Amino acid sequence: MRSAKDIEKIVQDGKPNLKTGDQLDKLIIDGSHSIMNESRSISPELSIFTLLLRNKIAIGLIAAVIILIAGFLLSQPEMENNIEPPKVTYAKQTPAEMMSVLSINLAYNRGGLEEVDRQYEKAMTELGQQPKQLTIAKLLAESNGI
Repeated sequence: MRSAKDIEKIVQDGKPNLKTGDQLDKLIIDGSHSIMNESRSISPELSIFTLLLRNKIAIGLIAAVIILIAGFLLSQPEMENNIEPPKVTYAKQTPAEMMSVLSINLAYNRGGLEEVDRQYEKAMTELGQQPKQLTIAKLLAESNGI
């Protein structure tokens, strides 16, 4: 080994007295080839997996993510298959409004002929019994006094 003074002198002179040759070149090239071949033999998936398993922080993060996903999946409420549509309530209509073309069309769209029949029945029960004879005064009174 060289002493510290010899190393300082070589550095100050700027001319290191190193001898290179074919043997040193062959040794360096063979060493680099062997390292390159070893690095090719290791699969990248294995090396990433190995790095993750060797790192304690990564293991902790992976465990935390798994716990969060499991907690999220378990906390979801189960959906019921037998969900009934909400009951629709309509504003109070007079019998005349119940028998309008628009009202009858809406009833048909809601439930077909059965809904139209229900609407007719409802209008008739609200009107009550009508006299057999209808005078013009009563007819005018029912049609808004015209």
